[in-house]
Amino acid sequence: MAFPYKHEFNGKRLIARRGEIQGIRQNGRVSYLMNISLDPCKVYYWSVQSIDASFAGGAFAPEVRIALDTEPPVITCPPSQSVTIPESETGYAVFGTALDAVASDNCSATLRNSVNGNPTLQGISLPAGIHTLTWTATDSTGNSNSCTMQLTVKDFVGIKTLPEVAITVTPNPTSGKLTIDYLLLNIENVYVTDMAGKILLNNQYTINNNQCQLDISALPDGMYFLHIRTEAGAAVHKVVLQR
Repeated sequence: MAFPYKHEFNGKRLIARRGEIQGIRQNGRVSYLMNISLDPCKVYYWSVQSIDASFAGGAFAPEVRIALDTEPPVITCPPSQSVTIPESETGYAVFGTALDAVASDNCSATLRNSVNGNPTLQGISLPAGIHTLTWTATDSTGNSNSCTMQLTVKDFVGIKTLPEVAITVTPNPTSGKLTIDYLLLNIENVYVTDMAGKILLNNQYTINNNQCQLDISALPDGMYFLHIRTEAGAAVHKVVLQR
């Protein structure tokens, strides 16, 4: 008895002895019961072999998969929208998670998108055109759910420069939150660049009563350029972040 009675990986019997599950005979039939506790967020695979009167093990039955959780994740995509490629750029660079889907599940869920297969679109650059973005959420037991959005990326076209007085930005210097007054102009895009022209924030603003609110507090203290595009033209304001 110095060796285990069955193989560690394939269950092949190494020593003759009774099996772990004993049959119960009732009404001419033999049934088998094994009491175990299963985690609803895990997948289990099982199989059985029979043992004859001489304790010889037979072949294993086809493997069976068990997953108690059958509910797919709940997933929500952002609404379809349009964006414009910034001037001097060849594509629309995605910053932040505003274009990412959101998923929830009683078991852990993993998000993947159809563009790069990652949980986020942050960091990718999309060329001009209409892009159909599909998001898929898959939980730990293999249940999945998807949603789709359309992102229209427009090429930059020449826009006349508005006089600085047409749009005001306050306070400046700022500790992080900026208010952009633009009178009756319709804002199409707002983005922030560093002194070298690298886009740091893009389309992360809110509009209320002809005022555009922008929070740049996530950036380190320093000087930045605020680019504001409207239906009538564009304006660039130099802002100082100081806390």
